[in-house]
Amino acid sequence: AATEVAALCAATFLVFRRRELAALAFCVVLGAAYFGWFDAGTRDVSVPYGEKTAVSGVVRSATHGIGQQELIVELLPPERGRLRVATMSIPERAYGEEIRLSGTIRERDGTNGRDLRDRIAGTMVFPGIEVLGTGRGSPFIAFLLRVKSSVEDAFTRSLRTVAEKAG
Repeated sequence: AATEVAALCAATFLVFRRRELAALAFCVVLGAAYFGWFDAGTRDVSVPYGEKTAVSGVVRSATHGIGQQELIVELLPPERGRLRVATMSIPERAYGEEIRLSGTIRERDGTNGRDLRDRIAGTMVFPGIEVLGTGRGSPFIAFLLRVKSSVEDAFTRSLRTVAEKAG
């Protein structure tokens, strides 16, 4: 209903040559449409919380830290949703890997804004992980991640060389 009202206001403002108000009303229309799309995407979740289970998914993001790594995993049918997974740093997981996770899925903390933004349905901490395949992500994003990794490696090597010369 809010989208229709804002669209009607935008049309009215255009008729009366109030372009600034029409642009503002159009932005409200876009915001309402985005909110509806985002809300629909976060509501479609089917995750077995609180019980020991095995689910399959595709790694959408892998952040490597000291001692552990954090994965965002998009679940495959029959489950639906995304999980934030904390796991050991070795072996490193990569974007596009299809994996099977074994463990208990906990519901996400409703106050974590990052989980809401990333549409996270639940979390798993140090689950069993079995790699089922690779290459399940976007080839373009995989290419960009390889470029990013090579730039980071070159930067690290050059810093190490400068540090060795200085020391």
